[in-house]
Order: sequence, then C-alpha cells, then structure tokens
Amino acid sequence: MSNIIGDLREKAKVRVTGTVTGGTDGSSRVQWYKSYLSTLDENNLAALSTSTAVAKAFRIPPGAIGCYIVAKFTPMSPDGRSGEPTFVISDRTIECREG
Repeated sequence: MSNIIGDLREKAKVRVTGTVTGGTDGSSRVQWYKSYLSTLDENNLAALSTSTAVAKAFRIPPGAIGCYIVAKFTPMSPDGRSGEPTFVISDRTIECREG
C-alpha cells in the first residue's frame, strides 16, 4: 500500500510511502503526475516529473493548483529487479499557498 504524505499546497513538499512485500526495498522509483480527476485514469495523467530517482519527496509546482497529485511507485529490489508499479492519488486537490 502507498500513501501521499504532506501539505497539499503549491511549493510544499510531499512524499510517497510504500510497502514492499516479498523482499527488501532497494531503490524504489517514484514518478509524479497531476490529474483533473479524483479517480485514477492513466490516460488522463500529465507528468510533473520524469525523475526515476530514489528520493520519494517532491515539491508541488504552481501548475498543479486545482489538480490531484498522483504518484507512481515502482518497488526495486537491491539487485535491480523492479516489482509491480502502484499508483496512489491525493485525497483532495492542490491549493494555493497563502501569504
């Protein structure tokens, strides 16, 4: 199971957590997207990052205001084998940062 954790406002940093079963997490990959839909539809995702970095944290850009944030979490074993990707979507849309 994966979750998006953090303040859902522009320029705030969020991160994704995931549980790896059947092995040890090596360097899992996370890609970030935005969606205008509250339900997951892979055909309606716009990439916010193409990073395949190990870091699971992401700073929300102003272009994501009014959208849902989606994280694609792909577990990787220490020997480099990838597991089944999981998508997780924020429970509400991104808001403007006040002040």
